[in-house]
Amino acid sequence: MGPERALDVRLFDETVAAIALFEGSEHRLVYQNDACARLLGARPVGLPAREAFPEADAEEFLTVLDEVVATGRPCRLPEAREPGAPEQARYFVYSCTPVTMAEGRGAMVVALDTTAETMALERYEAVVTAVSQMVWVLRADGSAQELVPGWQQLTGSPWHDRMDERWDAYIHPRDRTRLRRQWRAALAQEPPGLFETTFRVRAADGSYRHMSTRCVPILRNGRAEEWIAATDDVEDTWSATLRERLLAEIAQVSGEGLDDSFAAVVKAIVPELADACVIMLLDNEEWPLPDHVPVTARRAASSTRHGLPAGPPLRDQTVVISDTVRDVLARRTPRTFRLPTGEGAPPGIVPAVTEQWLRSADATSVTLYPLVAEDIVLGYAATSANGDAPAPGPADTRLMQRILRSSERPIRKSLDLQRARHTALRLQHAHLTSPPAVPGASLAACYEPASSANEIGGDWYDAVVHADGTLVLDIGDVSRHTLIAMSCVLAVLVLGVSVLAHFTHAVPYTDGTPTVIAQEARLAFGDGTVGTTGLVFVQLATALVLYTGANTPFTGFPFLASFVAQDRFLPRLLTRRGHRLAFSNGIVTLSALSLALLLVTGASVDKLVALYAIGVFTAFTMAGAGLIAYHLRRREPLRRVKVTVNALAATVSAAVVLIFAVTKFTEGAWLVVVVFPLGVWVLIRINREYRREAAALERLPTGADRPRTRRHQVFVLVEILDLAALKALRYAHELRPDNVRAVHFAIDEAHAHRLSTLWASTSATSVELELVACPDRRLRHAMRELAARTTHDGDTSLTVLVPRRMYANALGKLLHRGTGEKMSRALEQLPHVAVTILPFNASHAIRALESGRLPDID
Repeated sequence: MGPERALDVRLFDETVAAIALFEGSEHRLVYQNDACARLLGARPVGLPAREAFPEADAEEFLTVLDEVVATGRPCRLPEAREPGAPEQARYFVYSCTPVTMAEGRGAMVVALDTTAETMALERYEAVVTAVSQMVWVLRADGSAQELVPGWQQLTGSPWHDRMDERWDAYIHPRDRTRLRRQWRAALAQEPPGLFETTFRVRAADGSYRHMSTRCVPILRNGRAEEWIAATDDVEDTWSATLRERLLAEIAQVSGEGLDDSFAAVVKAIVPELADACVIMLLDNEEWPLPDHVPVTARRAASSTRHGLPAGPPLRDQTVVISDTVRDVLARRTPRTFRLPTGEGAPPGIVPAVTEQWLRSADATSVTLYPLVAEDIVLGYAATSANGDAPAPGPADTRLMQRILRSSERPIRKSLDLQRARHTALRLQHAHLTSPPAVPGASLAACYEPASSANEIGGDWYDAVVHADGTLVLDIGDVSRHTLIAMSCVLAVLVLGVSVLAHFTHAVPYTDGTPTVIAQEARLAFGDGTVGTTGLVFVQLATALVLYTGANTPFTGFPFLASFVAQDRFLPRLLTRRGHRLAFSNGIVTLSALSLALLLVTGASVDKLVALYAIGVFTAFTMAGAGLIAYHLRRREPLRRVKVTVNALAATVSAAVVLIFAVTKFTEGAWLVVVVFPLGVWVLIRINREYRREAAALERLPTGADRPRTRRHQVFVLVEILDLAALKALRYAHELRPDNVRAVHFAIDEAHAHRLSTLWASTSATSVELELVACPDRRLRHAMRELAARTTHDGDTSLTVLVPRRMYANALGKLLHRGTGEKMSRALEQLPHVAVTILPFNASHAIRALESGRLPDID
């Protein structure tokens, strides 16, 4: 077969690969297709290879040619880089194959341009290396390859290239089953999608850290052949989130009693931080005690996670604490005890019932945490890890300590309440007197009422001591007794006036004088000096009662309005106290309403009585109905009697309201009939608005306080160059933005020119003045357009500083108008834009100049 027929070079003219043919001992270049000319540059045909490729880095290529022609074996060279500038460099791979040419042996070089693939790979490797995550590839056969190392640094062991039992050994035992189940579910999806999960991995120090993994499938022919996974250590984020949630739960503890407070604490701890937790409180109030004095701790609260045997019931089980517990309390540091299989906790740590439970629940470790509040050692918390759960690591212990320290506030409240109770007990013991001895009689109980001068917390106490020394307290509610007494006095007064009016035939006059009470007093006391004195006394007493009654709303209504405002049915303005700690806004509101009512009714008693009666008896009706609902919800003695009494009171009051509304409708009662439903609608509308506002504003996304833009610019609006503008510029620099711009909107061209000339000549600022044309004199519209242009890319945030000159006298306020609020309203709808009004005390600067001192920017 001839050489021409052995190799026809025309076959390579249109190929994508770059092909060159060499022949002879000097490897003369006899052929180069267009692809080769584009890749390596056009080379002169007919020259030896050393002359056709004179580049210094072509020596390796020429050596390969010699080797292929001499040995007759093909050779493939790794990726090579063509010289040139970094942005112009090209990458290619080539192979050299022996061929038979017309003049004997030769070689054919085939090259492929891999510049795009190489640069893409370099970028990928750079991105992968730059991230702090572990990146690895998981294949369908279970093999795994680590792309970005980090496994050995985390676990202390080399990377294992298969997802098998050796890999599972590093996963937390509680997460293994869930992880396998989630992975099988991800594989079963059609088509496979993104797989995300969080699990715990055993670190080199033996503790477990939370890892977050995102796996993305690589699909080939509709099947996931590989998964690219990025795994990140989220232990700090997870711990912070858990800590915030647990602290929020602890903050809800009311602190009514120590046992209740600790019960809420253990419910927050289990199962997030431990499998079980028991609180042991010391019975001794003083600590520390001498070593020879035994110290007893009682079981106050406990909780176990779901899936473990139920914990023993709380029956004040006690234990005499051991020296080990004494040491933990003295050092005030946690300590962990690892329990051998089948054995309980060391003696003297927990009661016997708890030791038995630890054995039955397969506890593997017990950790003691001292409980301290206000530097007082209250006891300790004992937590356990059960089954396959590992003992708590240093991070777990620190988090547990912080949670227990956060519970100090409700525990402190409980301590205060407990101390108050102890004080009350001691006070009652001090009030009791020793009874005399009676021959033939034995003491069953001793009763001594407490003096009203020694009441505690507004209540009075009676004490009874039994023969065995047990003290029983009878706690009375002073306010209840006061209300009963006031109700009796009111009933007697109303009934007495009605009876006297009946027997004396006293009737009201049309003009209002004399009043019924004045007629009764005149008839009761008679004429003369004594009668006049009695009449004046009754009139003064009546006026005092009316004055006290008129003052009552100004005392009670502000408090009532504040409570309703706290429930979001009235404006929050009514919850604010004045400088005298009174609800000033409520008082002012009531005064305005009272004045308006007097003006509308002309201060007519007949018209006001109808309004008063309807208002009072409406309140009585609502109170009776509320007490009916209250007693129906409670299981208490005489419930039916109480419901009947309140139902009768509510029915009678409602009948009175109805009678007044009908008979006095044209005399002013219509106002209440109309205003009452309208007021209810207004209250509901206010509450709905507050709830909508809370639903929108109290939705707090994670990391919302982090900046969302890459650049920050500050605009200082300048009208004139003065101290106020310089203060704003200095404050702008203190914000450390990327750029500070002084902006003046040129409404008056002459003024803008003078300001620009003055600005260029001053050394007070280094910021250049920017003039923005505003031919239509619409300042707010121009500012809005400028802000929108600045932030349109979505990566720029803008702060607009508006200097405001403040004046102490009324003339200064009148002569200078402020544009800060108007500018703020114009820009409030734009995203990434904030307006700051920067006040400058111009009056202070004027006084400083008049006193011979230079005004200061501050």
